[in-house]
Amino acid sequence: MNDFDLNAMIQEQDGLPSRPAPEKGNEKKRRGKRSKGQSDGRPDLTGTKGKGADIADEFFQRDLVEEPTDTAELYRKRQKRSKWLRVYMYAVLLFLFPVSALVNFIHVGNTVGNQEPVDIDTTATHSPHKAMAVQEVTSYLNQDPAPLPGVSLSGWDYVESTSNGKLALESSDNQPEDFDEALAEAVSHETHYLSLVSETGALYTASVEVAFSDTDGAWVTAPVSVTSQAPVSSDTTIAGGDTFPGRASVSGNTTDIESAVQNWSESYFSADPVRLKQAVGDGSDNTAYMPMPKAANTSVSVNSMAVADEATFNEEQEQFDHLLARVTITVTWPDASNGIAGLVNSSDEESSDEEAAEAEEHVAEFSYDVLLFGADTATPQVVSWGPVGSSDDLAEFSNGIEYRELKAETEE
Repeated sequence: MNDFDLNAMIQEQDGLPSRPAPEKGNEKKRRGKRSKGQSDGRPDLTGTKGKGADIADEFFQRDLVEEPTDTAELYRKRQKRSKWLRVYMYAVLLFLFPVSALVNFIHVGNTVGNQEPVDIDTTATHSPHKAMAVQEVTSYLNQDPAPLPGVSLSGWDYVESTSNGKLALESSDNQPEDFDEALAEAVSHETHYLSLVSETGALYTASVEVAFSDTDGAWVTAPVSVTSQAPVSSDTTIAGGDTFPGRASVSGNTTDIESAVQNWSESYFSADPVRLKQAVGDGSDNTAYMPMPKAANTSVSVNSMAVADEATFNEEQEQFDHLLARVTITVTWPDASNGIAGLVNSSDEESSDEEAAEAEEHVAEFSYDVLLFGADTATPQVVSWGPVGSSDDLAEFSNGIEYRELKAETEE
């Protein structure tokens, strides 16, 4: 197929003779060869050996290559030394690790296979052998002659487990064939601690070690051990800074605070739940408050005060609105023969007027930590109370008992 020729078409249109379009040839462009001696500005790097060496050196900048220095040689030696050191460390680790693992495995196996009881350190407030320990100490003190004259048992304190034979057997790798029988014969030990007190007020601790197993039961391993305790401090002065640790103490006029505590104490020692709830100011319908037995009279003293949680300082009154106080309540009980509500019933025997007059006044003291709201006003109010040391747990109406209906106690 002939190629399209625009010139031929124009000539034919103008009436001129046309000529066929030239055929596209397979001509190849050839790069012209340079003749010898012809130069285009580039250096001639060819030729015989030794010719043009200066030009080649200039072209490749061979004159910039420096000879090795002492620093490079030292660096090469250090690299070689580090390489051998790494090889040595790898060899040591590969050798010592299996040996160390084998030694540890043997040690653990010997430890687990030991048949000795496992030592434990746990304390508890209950033990099935508690009665045995109490009986042992009681029999010890009642000997004739008494080993500790004037000393009596105050109470059982706690028990400490010192070894567990069953646990040691269950943890052992070398368990016997008759495992159940050996487990029943495994012996465990525990030590019981009891408090002793003398007529002079000296304190002692008695300890009894008890061993036991399923097959043999329990038995005392040694006589009772008695150790002395440090005496009670004779300094009963209450230091305000130590009463509520970590809290800012408060001082000043305590008249309003004492009035609030007095009002609360009379309601607390009234045996009347309704009266106590009104004194606290709890307006909830589903709470009740448990009072103390009814006293004939109460008097209070505020020993120390401190700032309570979430308290706000009233600059005008120069007082915090929430305070903690440690108080002492002196209670005078009525004649027990006539009955004390919530405490004792009345006696059937009637006492004469002379016996009633000669009867000594029955007085007791009680200490509490109380929380007061509205301490920056003239009418503060006790909203919570607890034993000495419970100040951090006190919160508004925290003594309320929910969903209980309590009735006032009466003398019988």
